[in-house]
Amino acid sequence: MSDATETLFNKKLQQIVFYHQYTKSVLAFKAFLTNYSENWTNSWEEKELVRRLNKQYTFNAVYRTIQIGWELPAYDEAEAKLNLEKCTDFVRMLYPKIDKDGVVIGSNPVWFMSLMNIVHNAAASTGGTMANAEQLPGSGLKGFPSNVSWEPVLSEGVFDSTPGFILPKLIRVSCDYKVLVDERQRFGWQDTDSGGTGWTEARAWPWGVDGSVGSATSGFGGEASGASTGGGIDEPTGADSVVNGTGGSSGIDPNTDPNQIYYVLPEGQD
Repeated sequence: MSDATETLFNKKLQQIVFYHQYTKSVLAFKAFLTNYSENWTNSWEEKELVRRLNKQYTFNAVYRTIQIGWELPAYDEAEAKLNLEKCTDFVRMLYPKIDKDGVVIGSNPVWFMSLMNIVHNAAASTGGTMANAEQLPGSGLKGFPSNVSWEPVLSEGVFDSTPGFILPKLIRVSCDYKVLVDERQRFGWQDTDSGGTGWTEARAWPWGVDGSVGSATSGFGGEASGASTGGGIDEPTGADSVVNGTGGSSGIDPNTDPNQIYYVLPEGQD
C-alpha cells in the first residue's frame, strides 16, 4: 500500500516550509496541523494630559506572532528516521554562526516560513514549496521561532530494530513564530488617484485574498462624513493648538472635521 500523504505533500502542496538564511537550506514538513493561530498587537503610545479628560494616543506599530503546531507521522521506519533528522535540523537552525573559538559572529539567524496562502511574504499570494526552494526568500514570511516544543508520542509506538536506539512513530512539534516585517514593502492606507483611500499594495496579504474596504467617503466604522460634531471617544478636542495623526500641525478645527484624529500639544511645545 502506498503512502497517501505523499499526494497531499507533492500534488496538493500542503507543506510547512522553512528556509534557513545561513545555509540556504530548506526544511519541508507535511502540513498535518494540530493548531494554528495568530496574535496581532496594535501598539499605541499612551500619555496622560494635564487637566484633560482624555489621554493622548499615538499609533506606533502592528506586530504579528504566529502559533503553529503539527504532527510528523511515520509511514515506515525510513520515514521515522527522516522525521527525526528534520527535527534535528529544525532545532539546530535556531543557533547563530560562531567562529572556531565559539564566539557568535555574523548577522542574526533569520528564517523564512511558508504555509500555502496562510503564511507568505507580502509580495506573494502564496508561500513557497520544497520544489521552488530558491524562491523562498521572496515568497516566505521573514521571522524566527521564539520557542519550540518537541514531543515524541511514545504511546503510538516506536521502531526499535537497532538495539538501544528508538525512532518514534509520531512526533508533535509546535512553535511561536515572530514575524519580521520587510520594511521595503508598504503596509497602510494610501490616497488614490480617484480621490479615495485604499490598500494599494500587498494586495494578497496576509492570507492570499484582497479585502473590499477602501473608500474615503465614509468615516471610521462606516459613519458618513459629518455625522459627528466632535472627536472620537479618546480624541481630545477643542484645543487652541492641535496636530494631526501624522505629526504635522493643522489649522482645522476638530469640531468641524471629525474624520481626523487630533492630539493636544503638551504645554510649552510649538
